[in-house]
Amino acid sequence: GDERRADTDPLDRRSSLRIVDLLRASRGTTITWQGGVNATQQLQGSEDASAADPNWQTLDTRQPPTAITNSFTDSDAAESKKYYRIAVPE
Repeated sequence: GDERRADTDPLDRRSSLRIVDLLRASRGTTITWQGGVNATQQLQGSEDASAADPNWQTLDTRQPPTAITNSFTDSDAAESKKYYRIAVPE
């Protein structure tokens, strides 16, 4: 299922695909996330996550093997409100 696709261990609460930090600065927003090593990970952003179709845009893709912790700076987010998520493509 989802845990296998994300390469995380359901028996280890520290093993998860999740955003762990967001840092806003004048040069953009830096998003840091953790996940499995053997799964493709996509950082996606949307300006309206509550919309019926939030129109998630892929901002960064990491191919396996990936580091446990990854970061990306979204320079387009310096002046706007944005929502982020980590996805594993099917």
